[in-house]
Amino acid sequence: MAIPHPRGHAHLAALVNHESYNFSHRIDHLSFGELVPAIINPLDGTEKIAIDHNQMFQYFITVVPTKLHTYKISADTHQFSVTERERIINHAAGSHGVSGIFMKYDLSSLMVTVTEEHMPFWQFFVRLCGIVGGIFSTTDLDPINLSILFLLRMATQTTTYLF
Repeated sequence: MAIPHPRGHAHLAALVNHESYNFSHRIDHLSFGELVPAIINPLDGTEKIAIDHNQMFQYFITVVPTKLHTYKISADTHQFSVTERERIINHAAGSHGVSGIFMKYDLSSLMVTVTEEHMPFWQFFVRLCGIVGGIFSTTDLDPINLSILFLLRMATQTTTYLF
């Protein structure tokens, strides 16, 4: 079900008797912008059960524009983070407010760009050689000394059998 809402704020509140309120709800899917199958949104599958008829559910959402450029997909979409709050409204106990489901969202002025790049094989090989060479130079070992040390160790090992 699509719910038309003003920019920056949306809420659902019932206009019936307070005793018949039930704001239990399930959010199957909530997204902003182009639908991207690889992105899991934080509110997808959220289910809240109201334990009191005067209960307030609040969602504070920060929306961040996102550009995705990978080998599988290229899209302009939005990601978001959410902070949830719920409380029971009891005016006699000093807990004031309106029962309902409230979604307050803010658009971030920053943009996130996600790109996927693969390193060519030759560049990987050059980096690997640099790492191996760095290990040999910092430990003052060379391949000839390593093979001699290995042979000496093998020659001096003895096997002891206990009966």
